[in-house]
Amino acid sequence: MDFLKQTLSSLCKQSMQQFEIIIVNDASSLDQYKNLISTLNYQPKDNNQRLKIITNKINKGPGESRNIGVQSSKSQFIFFLDSDDLLEPTTLDKLYWHLLSNPEVYFTKGYTVGFSHQQYIWKLGFHSSKQFLTENAATVSAMIRKSVFNKVSFQSHLTSGLEDWDFWLNCAKHHMWGTTVHEITDWYRRHPANQYLTKWKDWEVDIVNHYKELSSSHDAFTNPKHISNNCMFQNKQFDPSMVDQQLIDKYEMNILIIIPWFTMGGADHFNLNLLQQLIKRGWKVTIVATLQKSDWLIEFQKYTPDIYILPNFINVAESGVDFLCYLMTMRNFKVVMISNSEFGYHVLPILVHLHPNVLYIDYVHMEEENWNHGGYAHYSIMNTNRLDAHIVASQHLKDWMVSRGGIEDGTIVCRVNVDSNLYKRDWNARSEMRSKLGIHDDTVVVLYAARLVSQKQPMVMINVLKQLKDRFNHANTDATPFAFIIAGDGDDKRKVVMYMHSNQLWTPHVHFVGAINKVDMLKYMSASDLLFLPSQMEGIALVIYEAMSMELCVVGANVGGQLELVTRDTGILLDVDGKDQSQQVEMYTNEIASLIVDKRFVAMGMASRQRIVDHFDIEDMGQCVIHDVLESIKKRDAAIQPIALKQVEQIVEDNLGVMCLE
Repeated sequence: MDFLKQTLSSLCKQSMQQFEIIIVNDASSLDQYKNLISTLNYQPKDNNQRLKIITNKINKGPGESRNIGVQSSKSQFIFFLDSDDLLEPTTLDKLYWHLLSNPEVYFTKGYTVGFSHQQYIWKLGFHSSKQFLTENAATVSAMIRKSVFNKVSFQSHLTSGLEDWDFWLNCAKHHMWGTTVHEITDWYRRHPANQYLTKWKDWEVDIVNHYKELSSSHDAFTNPKHISNNCMFQNKQFDPSMVDQQLIDKYEMNILIIIPWFTMGGADHFNLNLLQQLIKRGWKVTIVATLQKSDWLIEFQKYTPDIYILPNFINVAESGVDFLCYLMTMRNFKVVMISNSEFGYHVLPILVHLHPNVLYIDYVHMEEENWNHGGYAHYSIMNTNRLDAHIVASQHLKDWMVSRGGIEDGTIVCRVNVDSNLYKRDWNARSEMRSKLGIHDDTVVVLYAARLVSQKQPMVMINVLKQLKDRFNHANTDATPFAFIIAGDGDDKRKVVMYMHSNQLWTPHVHFVGAINKVDMLKYMSASDLLFLPSQMEGIALVIYEAMSMELCVVGANVGGQLELVTRDTGILLDVDGKDQSQQVEMYTNEIASLIVDKRFVAMGMASRQRIVDHFDIEDMGQCVIHDVLESIKKRDAAIQPIALKQVEQIVEDNLGVMCLE
C-alpha cells in the first residue's frame, strides 16, 4: 500500500488537475483503499465526482481491469498508471496537449526512468516502430484516445504481464500508432526477478508469432502525415469556459517566465539566478521555453518542476498561443516576464487582450544593432504600450532604449549581479585543477568562457592565443609563462578547432574543455587569473561578474554597459569599435602579454572581488527585480487600453508567419 500511496501522491501533484481518477481494485480490500485515499493531502471540493473506485469481485488481471476502467471513464483521453509507478509533475499536461494538437496521433508517452532494483533511463518508445516486433519498447504509462478502444482492448487471458506489449502490437495491426514525447514522463518501479519470468518467455514467443505479419507492413507503425494549419493564429483548442473554476490555482504569487532555451550563456544563467531569487522569496514559477536546447535544464529543475519546452510536445507556431492561454487560465498568473524570447514578444498582444489584469514585464540584456533594428531591445520598445515595465541590465541600455522611444519612468535598471558567496575563489580547487591540467603554480592562466558564436568573437580569441604563443616563443623563455583554457561550445566550434590544428595550437598549455556545468566552471575559474572576452556586443556579460567575484582580472571590449562594472582598477576594456580583426588581435595581445609579464592582474583581481561584494551581489538584483519593481508595478494604476481582437490576430499572424518561414 505504500507504493500505491506514492503513486496516487504523484498523480495528485500533477500540474494538470482537470481529470477524473478511476481506481480499479482487482479484488483487494476496499477498506484499505478508502483509508489510503483519506490520508492523501488532496481533497478537492468535488472529490466524490472526480474519484471513482471500481472493485472486481474476483481477480481479473491488469489487462481486463484496464478495460473495465476505460468503459467507466468519461474523458476522451485515457492515461494508465500502474499502482507502483510515478509521474513527472507535468506529464499529463504535456501528453494531453500533444494529442490535442496532433489529431492524427492515437497515443503518446515520453521516456521512462527505471528505479528501485534497477536504475536506467529508457529512451525507446513509439518512435522505435518495428523494434516492437522483438521487444516491448514502451511501458503502459501512456495517454491514449478513448476511440482506440472501439477497435482494440487489452487481452484478458494475459493475467500476469505482457498485456501492454500485445496491446501496442494489436493497435499497429489496426493501423493505429503513437508518438514519443522526447523527455522523461514516468518512473517505472523495478522489482526483483519474479515467478512470471518463465511464463513470459513462452508468451513472448506467442506474441512475436501472432504479430509476425506486421514485419512486412509498410505503414503499421506510422502515423498519418501531420496536416499543418499554415501557421495561422489559432485559438480553437482551448476553451476557458470549460475550465472547472475550483481547480484554478489560487496562489497569490505566481509568475510565468518565457525564455528561448536552457543552455550555456549569460542570459540563461541570469534566468537561473532570477529563478533562485523568486523561489527564495516565496514565488511559484512556471517556465516556458520555445526551443529545444536544454543543456542546463537539470539546474532549473532543482528549483521548479513546472517547466515546459514547447517543441517537445507541440508545434509552437500552431499551438503555442493556445497552450499559453491554457497556462494563463489554469495558473492564474499575477506576472508574466519575457526574457530574450522572440516568440514571447510575438504573442504578447493576444495575452494582454485575453488577460488584461496580469502584470507584463520583460528583462532586456543588450541592444543588437545588427539584428532587427536592435534585437530584443527593439522588441521591448515596440511593446511599450503592452508592458507595465521594462527591466534592463545597464544604464547604457536604458539610455539607448529611451533615445529610441522607450519611456524613462517605465524603464528600470536592475543589473544581473552575482552570488559572491558561491563565486569565491577556492584555493584547494585551484591547486587540484592546475595539477590535473599540468599547469605550474606560477603560470598565468587565461580563461575564455563563452559560447563559440560570432558575437563572442572566438576567432579573435584564438588568434590572440597564437600571437601570444609566437611572441613568448620568440622571446626564448625557458617555459611558456601562460596557459589558455577555452570553455564553450557553439556554431563556430569547427572553425576554432580547424584553426588550432592548422596552427599547431594543440599544445600542453592549451585546454579546450567545451561546454561545462556550473560546478566545473567554478573550478576552472579558481584555476585562472585572467578572463578574456573580446565580444562584439554585450549588455554587461554575466561571466564578467562571475570572474570578478572570483578575483580574476578582466580583459575585454568596451561595449554595452561594461564600463559600469569594470573599472581601471579591476580590468582593461579596449575601445575596438571600428577596428578590424587583425587590429583587435594586436591590441588584445599587447594588453594580455603586459599583464603576464608585470603581474598587475593579482592586485586587479583582488579589487574586482571587493567591487562585486560592495556593489553587485545577487541579493541586490533580487531586491531590485522582485521587490522594488514588482511591488511598484502592483501599485501602479496604469490601465492598458486593449486593442481590438482582430488587430491582435493580425499582429500575431504576421509575426508567426515569419517564424514559420524560418
